[in-house]
Amino acid sequence: MCSFFNHVSRFHPLGGFLCLVGFPFIRSHWYVLILCSVAFLILLTSFLIKTLPAIHKTKRVSFGSILFPIPVYACFFISKHFNNDLFFYLPVSLLTISDTLAEWGGNKWKDHTIAFFHHQKTLAGSLCFAISSFLICVLLVFYFVNAPAPVLIAYCFLLALITTLAELVTMKGFDNLTIPASASIILYLIL
Repeated sequence: MCSFFNHVSRFHPLGGFLCLVGFPFIRSHWYVLILCSVAFLILLTSFLIKTLPAIHKTKRVSFGSILFPIPVYACFFISKHFNNDLFFYLPVSLLTISDTLAEWGGNKWKDHTIAFFHHQKTLAGSLCFAISSFLICVLLVFYFVNAPAPVLIAYCFLLALITTLAELVTMKGFDNLTIPASASIILYLIL
């Protein structure tokens, strides 16, 4: 587990899990807006003055740690607007787990896989993202959506495919925006 954290920012999984656990306890989007705004300002300031290396340390230029609070608030707001918790849990779970596993897998197997976009993305990382996102989708979609199993599997495949593509083609940590945005759009279209 220690080698896992040598490759991946500790903030990403820890911050995401705190958001997922805290979601049921907060009702008003105003509280989340305030918390995410404060987190964004702290992350931006620490990035600019080069402090908190455990949060911002990556092997490439990335703004992902700074951007992380934005989709958390957006997903919270959308889930409350549509009165559907899946709009929060699915995108934030993909950011917390699948995006972290993509970075870990890409770093771990970078010498044994195909690399894309000037070695910023790898086939191994994308496979880690795709497999984990499909499993997350199966767990959450089957829990939150009432439909026949073949339909739910198709939804999960579509969600995993689109979010994997979003993660693959988005550079410099902006996948922290495109992954939840694409997941939310797909959820809106299929539900």
